[in-house]
Amino acid sequence: MAKRFTIDITDLQWKALAWKHVDPHQFIDDFLTNRIHAAMDEIATQEIKRRLEDPTWTEPIPANKLAVFDTLVLKSALEHQKESTERMLAMMNDPDAGGAMPVPGLTAVKP
Repeated sequence: MAKRFTIDITDLQWKALAWKHVDPHQFIDDFLTNRIHAAMDEIATQEIKRRLEDPTWTEPIPANKLAVFDTLVLKSALEHQKESTERMLAMMNDPDAGGAMPVPGLTAVKP
């Protein structure tokens, strides 16, 4: 499902953005698109590395990063932060309770 973003900026903020960029709307669109692509690339790279280093991983690894990304179930940063906080609180009571630290927000789905 597609998401739509709307931002409100003041006239002074618009003036500053327009001073720096010929087309502020296009700049915002390009900036967000590039940030999304960078995040997807980072996530797929981490998952490929994890799969290559996992001696129990027996499934084929997709040939491109988008296909790898598509095989993942991703938790939001908020969900990951909540889990990390709960783990840290548990470790304060019992230092051995934390276990191994997973890669933030990644869960592989085997085909």
